[in-house]
Amino acid sequence: MDVTRLHTTVEDRSLRKEIERASRRARKRVSDRALPRFTEEREDGRRIIEEPPLITRLDRDEAAEVVDGLDGYVDTLPSHWRRVLSGYTVVDVAHKVVGVGSVGLRAYVALCEGSSPDDVVFLQLKQARRRHRPVHAPGPHCCGVPA
Repeated sequence: MDVTRLHTTVEDRSLRKEIERASRRARKRVSDRALPRFTEEREDGRRIIEEPPLITRLDRDEAAEVVDGLDGYVDTLPSHWRRVLSGYTVVDVAHKVVGVGSVGLRAYVALCEGSSPDDVVFLQLKQARRRHRPVHAPGPHCCGVPA
């Protein structure tokens, strides 16, 4: 999105101020600022920095399962998002402690690299809650009406 063009074409003054504010915030939250804070360069490439107990390394098997799960998830995305993510390769995955709304669920952060070591995307992955029907919920054919 061309912020300069958007800013010049918007006539509403308050909307123009909001565009400026959002643009400043977005520039502060880009990967190039996060890259040195959350990763380090090693002999085997860039890796996520471990910060126990908040960010911890996965064993090889668990990391492979997370990457397999992410691959399966990408297959469910609309084609334009699949195309974007297909240009990236997962280079590291770590377990990440998240907020209280996700207590008991696993959460991960994945470092993905694109066409160069500076072309990175961080993905946050969260375990989904199982959907279940409450015990007291009516069955599929309640009251003679098929579900």
